[in-house]
Amino acid sequence: AAPNVGSHPVHTADNRPPHPSRTVLAMSAALLFPPEIFVDQVLVMVRDSRVRIRGSVVPFHEHARQAAGLARTEGASDALVAAALLYGIGEILLRCWERHPSTCAVVTPSQAAVAHLSLHLPAGVTEPIRLLPKARVQLQRDGGRGLLATRHRQTFESEPNAAQAMELALIDRRAGNGPMITADLSDYRDLLAELCAQPAPALI
Repeated sequence: AAPNVGSHPVHTADNRPPHPSRTVLAMSAALLFPPEIFVDQVLVMVRDSRVRIRGSVVPFHEHARQAAGLARTEGASDALVAAALLYGIGEILLRCWERHPSTCAVVTPSQAAVAHLSLHLPAGVTEPIRLLPKARVQLQRDGGRGLLATRHRQTFESEPNAAQAMELALIDRRAGNGPMITADLSDYRDLLAELCAQPAPALI
């Protein structure tokens, strides 16, 4: 039988337990899947990933649960909870594409995550992820003085969802530093399914 994430079966090409790379390849056809299947596949990616977020001392699936749990505890919106759970998806995608260096050289993890998650998830999820690298830079520059630092901050803050991206960067900084009690991935399935029902960004 196909493995389960929540109450719905995970659909793979041949119904065998999915290897992470096979799961990602199946997801490349996500537009052909209804949103509930997309959600199942994304959760399988997180569950089965062998990558590790840079600077994290725990595996990716644990880092993702920690980040999402912190977002929930702090009363973040459902969209930001989803962003905290899924922002590392780009690392998984790039790991699967590493045999194609020309692709990896021009795509960042955040760009890969946004491109994939935008298939079904709204901008409230994908925009903080897109802006996360800039938010991390701003955290490193906190306390910086001078005209250039001020201009960088003003440019960042003028972006829609900049505040949410900064909140995500702070959550990311706190997650992955050690063991933490976390919810099961299946507990986020309904939240993701509800977000998939909202309008997703237009594909370009």
